[in-house]
Amino acid sequence: MLFVVVILQISLRTDLTAQGLLYMEYFYFVIYGAILSVSLNSILLRAAPNLGFLQYRDNLVMDLLFWPVLFGLILIVTLLTFS
Repeated sequence: MLFVVVILQISLRTDLTAQGLLYMEYFYFVIYGAILSVSLNSILLRAAPNLGFLQYRDNLVMDLLFWPVLFGLILIVTLLTFS
């Protein structure tokens, strides 16, 4: 999944020639963070299963936080870019 996102970002970069980062590229960075956080969560779930927030109802805290955090980051990027 990570390599697919990297290739898509490179493809976007070659299609559009612009100075600096484009607005669309920030979404790729948010997706990189999401992939990294899910990977770290799964590693922690197996490596340290006795952590409190991982034990609570079989990782319910991380499941409930995923979409609000992801959309919150996209909202913050949008507000910072266009304001």
